[in-house]
Amino acid sequence: MKILYWAEKFWPGIGGVETFSQQLIRALQARGHTFTVVTSGRPADDGQPEMMAGVPVWRFPFATALDRRDLRQILTSGNQLNGLLHRVQPDLIHLNTTGPSAIFYLRNSTAVQTPTLLTLHMPLPIASQPGSMAARVLNSVTHVVGVSRASLRDASRAVPAIADRASLIYNALETPPLTPTPLSFAPPVLLCAGRLTQQKGFDVALDAFGRVLSRYPTATLLVAGEGDLRTDLEQQSARLGLGERVRFLGRVSHPEVYALLNQATMMLIPSRYEPFGLVALEAAQMARPVVASRVDGLEEVVVHGETGLLVEPDHSDQLADAVLFMLDHPAIGEQYGQQAQRWAERQFSFSHFVDAYDALYHRLCGSV
Repeated sequence: MKILYWAEKFWPGIGGVETFSQQLIRALQARGHTFTVVTSGRPADDGQPEMMAGVPVWRFPFATALDRRDLRQILTSGNQLNGLLHRVQPDLIHLNTTGPSAIFYLRNSTAVQTPTLLTLHMPLPIASQPGSMAARVLNSVTHVVGVSRASLRDASRAVPAIADRASLIYNALETPPLTPTPLSFAPPVLLCAGRLTQQKGFDVALDAFGRVLSRYPTATLLVAGEGDLRTDLEQQSARLGLGERVRFLGRVSHPEVYALLNQATMMLIPSRYEPFGLVALEAAQMARPVVASRVDGLEEVVVHGETGLLVEPDHSDQLADAVLFMLDHPAIGEQYGQQAQRWAERQFSFSHFVDAYDALYHRLCGSV
């Protein structure tokens, strides 16, 4: 089956959707599907796709064209995309965005009569506005997959018409390349991992960490990731006097996250919104307890009082209290970590995840 896989960001980018895409494509290739990827980015100088693990990746300047309001570039990209669709003649389009590039999907989706699957990786607060791009995408696709019950619920409330053509498929990850090491509390190592954006709430983690240091002065906070807020976060850390106890690690690959988790006592996820929270699953796979915000899909990945602790978003005092509780009670932290690993194996099976997408691909294309 020929799949046109469309994502706002793709390899070698690092993030939840990129990891999801990489692992899903690889697994479905092994089942006989072939993929062509469409994504935002700088096109190759020779006008040819990049080849990544046997997959042609076509990059179009979607975001640049829209940011600059460059009508010529917008029209050119749309025409080139139209040509690609006619050359590939996909059996299915798997859309993974309602972001900027979705406007090009809407313009070209009628060019070929192809069923389209949308996986919702982000919340859709604007979808309730009639005529919004997100609402138009939701109304246009053949089927919608929510990566959590929360994401599916919110989308269905925003666009009720999708209720009969939507389903839940939890995200999942391949087995980690490393064996989890025992938790170490001497000294405590706290880990935040993700893009340095307002969404992730790492500013809240820094505020909370000041209180943690007052009780555990040898503790370290590792911040893994890049983003627009790095300078702001570094300045905040300096204002709080956190000094060398906070380390900004910059860009970290997916395998390196597992290595960092093996050093960590716990993972902090103070996100302001999170449709799923793949880093919470990574932590669980490595038997690490999590302290996370009580938002969206995180409530489905982290079981409060069993695999970690949930606190209200934007409440640094609650975050600090939860961290201190686990540092004060290391046996509970170890128990949460072990239960998290078993929970991940049971609830977020990678083979079930791949089976579900494989079956949905075939169903939407009328193969079964």
